[in-house]
Amino acid sequence: MTYANKQKHTTRREFVKQTAVGAAGIMGASVLNPSLLHALQASQGIIGPKNGKFAKYVKPIKFIDPGWGSIRPWARMDASFLEGEKLTIDMGTVIYAGKIGKEPYGPHVHDFDQVIYLLGGDCYNMGELNAEVELCLGEENEVHEINSTTAVYIPRGMPHFPLTVKRMSKRFYYMEISMAPEYKETQLPAAQPGKVAGMISKYRNNMVRPAFIRKTPGAMDPQNRDDSGGALATITNKLFPTLIMCESLIKWPYRFPNPAYHTHSQPEFIVFMGGDPDDPTKLGGEVELYLGGKGEAERYLVTVPIVWIVPAHVPHCPLIVTKVDKPFIFTDIRPYGTGDAPKKEA
Repeated sequence: MTYANKQKHTTRREFVKQTAVGAAGIMGASVLNPSLLHALQASQGIIGPKNGKFAKYVKPIKFIDPGWGSIRPWARMDASFLEGEKLTIDMGTVIYAGKIGKEPYGPHVHDFDQVIYLLGGDCYNMGELNAEVELCLGEENEVHEINSTTAVYIPRGMPHFPLTVKRMSKRFYYMEISMAPEYKETQLPAAQPGKVAGMISKYRNNMVRPAFIRKTPGAMDPQNRDDSGGALATITNKLFPTLIMCESLIKWPYRFPNPAYHTHSQPEFIVFMGGDPDDPTKLGGEVELYLGGKGEAERYLVTVPIVWIVPAHVPHCPLIVTKVDKPFIFTDIRPYGTGDAPKKEA
């Protein structure tokens, strides 16, 4: 038996025990008492403490099949779903080639910043899109060709679309991150596609093609040698501060950070999604997460795709991958980057 297999089959019980002991410093032992756990939304794959203060921040992604279009199934998470946070996340699976969106498939604009994220979903090769896509940008309808995982930063007021999948060999994920409480668009007059953009392009800096790298064990904590076995990319752009971190999870146990809670000055949205675009409703593993600080921390166990809402200044973590049956994906979205969050209106 290899070391990796031996570790997989022999350390989980010890790992969970050690984590529980380590986390005891930030919560009362009663929180970890199984007798106080109940099947909170059990049919939806979430288990947490009875009457949990933070239960509303751990939500299963509600995929639907609209019965039409090339993105199916599809999920929309706006402010009403994200507990009042001024963000809308749309995500789904592209199932066949052709134009994405709705007729007449022309350009449109928004009065908010947006990131369009095309992700291949292959946990062993996160940069491969397995498709060729054309996206028109700007008043010139400049055509950009995309054939790898790409994030497109669209500042408010910038014309964009149509988006056309020219060919695909596998299904892939499509995600829109809109810095607004609800999605709205203003259609523009139809126009013919412009010139195909080359290396020198007016909108070259709007495109981010992330380099996924293997994260070194101990990168987050020298005392924590856990390794997810996957690859990590951090996506940023100078046009506006939205930050995305995306990591494939292949091995367990995997802890980060180990074990301590922390806070941010801006909201954070953590999406756990399956690594199989053929069926995004399945996660393929098990994740344990904590919300709340000393004396109030709550433990949640999830086995379905979720969005974990972390409002500004709310203590959270540790986050522990306790099982991987099939590789899946961790995506951390920070709409306002690492700076201060805008104040909420009264």
